[in-house]
Amino acid sequence: MTAEELLLGYDWTYRWLFSHASIWRRRPSDLSAWPAYLASAYLYKRSNRLWHFLIKRRLVHAVWRPMVELTRLRHVRFRHRLAQSAADPAAPRHRSRRNLKVAEPSRLCSPEDLRPSERRNFVPAGV
Repeated sequence: MTAEELLLGYDWTYRWLFSHASIWRRRPSDLSAWPAYLASAYLYKRSNRLWHFLIKRRLVHAVWRPMVELTRLRHVRFRHRLAQSAADPAAPRHRSRRNLKVAEPSRLCSPEDLRPSERRNFVPAGV
């Protein structure tokens, strides 16, 4: 593989992975997480020209920190609800729109081992 072929492959992968459709497919199931996820995904991977502006004017922290903090607070609230539900078996369980199939370390599998309906929700172990 030549350096040019490698660069072309990287460019194609980057465009596909950070396309609007790909970003939308990876959105969280929790509606309240969408604004922070979409803002960070678009700022982080779809706004390269904006980054130059932010870096030059030392505004990265001012723009990025609120999104990171919103995500952190959402996770803290989720962990708190999770701990409460574990302590109280009668507590309502958090329901997710997506059921992810996680491969157990003892039985690693590939997406081909799953039924077609399960393949889109496949998450390899350790991810």
